[in-house]
Amino acid sequence: MSNRTMLNVTTPSKSHWEETDVAMFEHIWQAEVEAVPAFTTSKITLICGLLLPIWDRLPADNMRIYRLQTEDGERAIGRLVSQEQLLNVYARLGLDCQIEMTPQEVFAAVMEARTTLSLLGGYQLSRSLVMG
Repeated sequence: MSNRTMLNVTTPSKSHWEETDVAMFEHIWQAEVEAVPAFTTSKITLICGLLLPIWDRLPADNMRIYRLQTEDGERAIGRLVSQEQLLNVYARLGLDCQIEMTPQEVFAAVMEARTTLSLLGGYQLSRSLVMG
């Protein structure tokens, strides 16, 4: 499978593309490269151990197995699970665990990741389309 995109020779002239010289392109490119941070930090949750017996209780998306090594040299192998998915995994495993999430994390989990979060009293928080 190819990642090529074919453009007609007249396509740029009919768009907002502007012709530029190599020096200007290099200047703009370098400015974009410098705007990207050298490192980013993010929190991940990895479920490790004997996963085959509980495989059906883990999220169906992103079934890839990850092998990681910490800066201290500790190694781990397991499935990557988002914070909001972890709540559902705990429930499927019959575990009564609580995870604290900020309001922003809850909003992102429900509205952006479209995850259903279980609340106390058997209630659920989920995104729904009402009346189209």
